[in-house]
Amino acid sequence: MPVWYLLVGLARYLFLLGMWVRNRIGLVNYPMPPSMTRRALAGMQMGFIAVVLLPIYSPPVTQGAATLLMFPLMGSFIRDWLAVCGLRWNWNTGVQGWIQTTLNMVWKWIPYLLRVALALNLVVVLCQEIRSPVPLWWMVGGTGLGLVLVVLGVLGRTSALGLILLSGLALKGNAMNGWFWGVLLLGVALMLTGTGRYSLWKADEWMIYHRAGETRPQG
Repeated sequence: MPVWYLLVGLARYLFLLGMWVRNRIGLVNYPMPPSMTRRALAGMQMGFIAVVLLPIYSPPVTQGAATLLMFPLMGSFIRDWLAVCGLRWNWNTGVQGWIQTTLNMVWKWIPYLLRVALALNLVVVLCQEIRSPVPLWWMVGGTGLGLVLVVLGVLGRTSALGLILLSGLALKGNAMNGWFWGVLLLGVALMLTGTGRYSLWKADEWMIYHRAGETRPQG
């Protein structure tokens, strides 16, 4: 893992240290706004680390994926720190409201666009594997299955994690293959965003945003 990824492990402790320092110098620590993403981002970091530290991976694959994944988490800490310092904006009126509305519209479409890009990338990879002199049936099967799951939006985050695993296997033998790099980076991005609209089955979304054992709503 890259050295800068240590910030992920230190972020919470630096955050608490900053709050303690503010108390010591007489400043007020304001409450953080509610957020559904904090636990999700932390959980995805754990899942990512569990996969990327397997011996099938090596730099620069691990460094590229880890760097991409850490940005949303660090951005979440920066947002919360600004809230603790009392820096808040009213996003419901004026220019801020227009910006927020635009960002919400863009965000709704990002998962869909990532699915399309990843599906096209997987088609190219699948064609490469089929034409390979010694095709690996498990790699071809894994890529084909991943393609179907991504297109249909079935267990999107889990499927993306599996594709990250497959791309690591492929890149270990050929770190210069740009198409497998595409699978890796798009897989990381899709794991962060989920498959969004037009998804057939998103059962893993519940596990991302809720505690184990939490009761599901009826209906």
